[in-house]
Amino acid sequence: MENNIEKLLEDKFNYLEKIFNITTEQKILIEKKDFNKFLEKDEEKRQLIANILELDKLIEPNNLKNKKNSYIIQDKVKKINFILYKLINIEKEIAENLSKENLLLSGKHIEVYKKIIK
Repeated sequence: MENNIEKLLEDKFNYLEKIFNITTEQKILIEKKDFNKFLEKDEEKRQLIANILELDKLIEPNNLKNKKNSYIIQDKVKKINFILYKLINIEKEIAENLSKENLLLSGKHIEVYKKIIK
């Protein structure tokens, strides 16, 4: 059973690594204001997230807790948590950049509205 959990954790890490790479690309796409490609990448990311959620159903928390004495499993869990923290930070940056972009657009709209007022 332990090998099965190791394999599931490794698969989860691999999916997270792919998501991390896509998210990094998305950050660049936001800076380039290429929102169509950003959305395409988001679809790829959604599928990978769905795969992770399916894996999580297979990783029973009780089995994982019982196996935490294994250094291999501990290492895999640490790697997963580390990449998740990195992902959270990049997603926050993306959200902030998108927010700034929306504010800029709203500001431009306000300027136009003010010009229209008679």
